Amino acid sequence: MRSRVAIVAGLLIGVIAAVPTVLAIDVRVSSEKGFDPLAARTWGWHPQGPGDVRMARAGESDPEVMRMLAEPTIIEAVAAEMERRGRQHAADRPDLLIRYYLLVTAGAGTLDIGQAAPDIPAWRLPLFRPAMESNSHIAPGSLVLDISTPHLLVWRGVAQAGITPDVDRARRDKFLREAVRDLLRQLPLPR
Repeated sequence: MRSRVAIVAGLLIGVIAAVPTVLAIDVRVSSEKGFDPLAARTWGWHPQGPGDVRMARAGESDPEVMRMLAEPTIIEAVAAEMERRGRQHAADRPDLLIRYYLLVTAGAGTLDIGQAAPDIPAWRLPLFRPAMESNSHIAPGSLVLDISTPHLLVWRGVAQAGITPDVDRARRDKFLREAVRDLLRQLPLPR
């Protein structure tokens, strides 16, 4: 009986110790000097589409499959958070344009949420002057939100947590919602 209690206690301690690592999301943002986010009241999706999945892969991994799995959650989370942050969606001539990039690894040796991952220098993200040096050091498993005006990329947020295509749907969706929420909390409310 004592050994069962010890085993259960050990498992419980292991699960509790692992939870903060799994749910930890590192968020950083940069903005263009002179950008006044307080004046922007409306937002819309970028004309090139809401986003893209960039995949450092081995084997037969397909970024389009990952995009189809993740994009509905990202779109829903961005819309809900922008509304919560006081900005209205505008299909015609919005003040801000949003585009996401989900950067993942796939194939042999993929990592799970919370594990350390090496940086991939060639994600081919649009250049962003305030963060140009750090753009090349965005780790796999990151969600990037770019916000631009019709003529200039003005804000970039990066949420890193090591997400991979093989993580279960519930965990992936939870990460994506939390990442969007944590990133857009860094965007000041409009006046």
